[in-house]
Amino acid sequence: MHKRLNKKKKSPTRKWGLLIILLLFLFLLLWMYLSKVSEKIVQKDVQTGTKDSAEIEIDIIADSSDTVMPFNDTVDTVTDIDTTVLDTVIKEVVKTKEKKIPLSSSDSDSADIPDTVKEAVQRDTFEAESEDKDPCLEIQDELWVYPDPSGGLHRTSLNVSLFSNRPCSIWYRFKADTLWKVYDKGPIVINKTGTLEYRAQDSCGNIMETRKEFYEFLKQEKSPCPDDMVHIKIDSIQYCIDRFEWPNRLGEIPLSYISLYQAMDSCFSVGKRLCTVEEWSLACAGPYSWKYPYGQMYEPYACAVQDTIVTASGAKPECRGYFGAFDMSGNLMEWTSTKSKENPEFHYIMGGFWESGPQSGCFDKRYSYYPRNRHNPVGFRCCKDLPVQDKVSGKKRRKQ
Repeated sequence: MHKRLNKKKKSPTRKWGLLIILLLFLFLLLWMYLSKVSEKIVQKDVQTGTKDSAEIEIDIIADSSDTVMPFNDTVDTVTDIDTTVLDTVIKEVVKTKEKKIPLSSSDSDSADIPDTVKEAVQRDTFEAESEDKDPCLEIQDELWVYPDPSGGLHRTSLNVSLFSNRPCSIWYRFKADTLWKVYDKGPIVINKTGTLEYRAQDSCGNIMETRKEFYEFLKQEKSPCPDDMVHIKIDSIQYCIDRFEWPNRLGEIPLSYISLYQAMDSCFSVGKRLCTVEEWSLACAGPYSWKYPYGQMYEPYACAVQDTIVTASGAKPECRGYFGAFDMSGNLMEWTSTKSKENPEFHYIMGGFWESGPQSGCFDKRYSYYPRNRHNPVGFRCCKDLPVQDKVSGKKRRKQ
């Protein structure tokens, strides 16, 4: 009887033990299920971008403390990190680099990026920005040096300066000298007839071959022409011609888009007349029959012959004729009063315009422009008779 009672007392205790074990097992299953759900939510947030880059990096890279785990050069450390998250970090760093935002400890968006990644990005950015471009590869035009005042006829002593289209070293000498001198930006005094020679080289090794400028000095009384005109005199031939294209003022854009009759009327209104072809060519070529106002050889930068639009009068100092008339090559073609032999209904137009290139010499003439029409690249300059005027014979003096 006593044994039976003891056996009955032990039965409830066993049941409670089994119940507790069952509850623990259910709790364990629930905990495992919640852990998997939480992990899926985090992965989904990373893929969809619901978290910002700083939160992603903190969740994955940071340990239980607040210390950031740096990247090491060892493979073991890197393989402990999810490659998806690492790709996300790298993308964020690349975006930062493309925006040229420096990575610093004060940048809240990059504070948790590993130091080695920051250093790599900063190094790449520095190398990309510090990569020097060779300035010599960007040079497209030729090295060019010109004197101001330029050559031709002068009546007083000159202080000549040499200018270039970019920094370079310049040497000069007079034709009679044997030694070259370094040009030190000071004026070169010229007071007697002679030829100035000069050459140059820039830091890229580009060389301008030796160029020559002929200066001639003649003593003469005051010019019989008005101040805005130059005196043309060869043997018994003499007359006056405008120093610049109409309106004949230094620094102003000359007038174009004008007909022959408008040009004639403009000259007549100031007591002048339109020049003949012979007068125009003689003023341009001078007594030595230069092909261009500055000499026999074509110089692409001396006058406005390679431009896209008309330039101001006198803007090209070297585009000066022997007697002192400017811009008789290029800039604007100019009307003359001479009818063409090819078609008497047309008049000759001289000198070429702003994009004529070599076809802009002192004897280059065109006649296919209707005199009653206005033409964009055509302007004019005026001539004036002196009290005693011989008819132009075309006779020219040769250089001694």
